[in-house]
Amino acid sequence: GSDLWSETYDRTLDDIFSVQDDIAGEVVKSLKITLLGAAPKTRQTNPEAYALFLQARQLARQYTPGSMRQSDDLYEKALAIDPTYAPAWDELAVNGINGAGMGMEPFPLASRRARERVEKALDIDPEYAPAHASLGSIAMYSGNLAEAATHLERALTLAPGDRDVRVSTANLLRSLGRLDEAIGLLEYVVARDPIDAGAITNLGNLLEVAGRLDEALPLLQTSLRLNPTRVAGNSSTSRVLLRKGQPEAALAAAEQETDAAFLLIGTAMAYDVLGRKAEAGAALAQ
Repeated sequence: GSDLWSETYDRTLDDIFSVQDDIAGEVVKSLKITLLGAAPKTRQTNPEAYALFLQARQLARQYTPGSMRQSDDLYEKALAIDPTYAPAWDELAVNGINGAGMGMEPFPLASRRARERVEKALDIDPEYAPAHASLGSIAMYSGNLAEAATHLERALTLAPGDRDVRVSTANLLRSLGRLDEAIGLLEYVVARDPIDAGAITNLGNLLEVAGRLDEALPLLQTSLRLNPTRVAGNSSTSRVLLRKGQPEAALAAAEQETDAAFLLIGTAMAYDVLGRKAEAGAALAQ
C-alpha cells in the first residue's frame, strides 16, 4: 500500500535496453534485494525488431489459430532485421508446438521445425533458458519424459524464476502425476502476472485435474474475461460446470466455444448428461 521506488525516464526508443537495465539496477538498490550473482542484463537487439517481438508475443498469447499466424509473421519480420535475436527464434518454435496442439499442422512436422528453430536460438545463446525449456516441451509431447526432464532441469538451473520455464516444467509435472508441485509452479507465475491468461488457464485446468473444482472455475472464468476467444477456454469452463452438477450452465458455456472441435466435444458431453442422447450422438459423429 505504499510506494517504495519510482522514477521517470525520458529517452529515445534507441535507449530502451539501457533504460531496462537502469530500472533493474535501481530497483535492486532501492529494495535492498540480495541477488545470487549480478543483476540480469537485457538481451539487446534492434529497437524495431524488439517492438515486433513484443507484438508477436502478445498475439501468440491470445492462443487462436489466427493470432498465431499473425505472431509468426511478426517474429519472422523481427528475425529479418536481427537474425541473431535468440528469443525470437525460440518463440517462433513455441508457436509451432502450440499451433500443432490446435490442429494447425501435424505434430511430427511441427516438432521437427520447432527443434530446428530452438537449436538456432541455442547456437546464438547456449544459456538461453526458455530454449532449453522448449526442447523439454518438444520431448514431452513426443512421449520422451526422461529427455524432457533433462532439458527442463537445465532450464531451471539457468533461470528458476522464468515464466516460460516454470510453465513448461508444470506441464511435465502434470504428466508425471505430481500435481501439487505443478500447481505450486503455476501459482508462482499467476501471482507475478495476474493477467497472464495462458498461465491462469493452465492453473485452472490443473486444479480441475486435482479435483479442486471450486478453485478451478473462477480461474477459468477469469481467463475467459481476459481472452474470450482463446481455444478451449469455454470448453474447459463447461467441463468444470458439468463436473459440479450444473449441466445447463455447462451447455451454455460449451456453446460459446470458438474452436469447432472443442465446441462439439463440449456440447456432446453436456447433451449426454442432460439426457439429450440424439444430439449428443450427432455432435460426436460430426
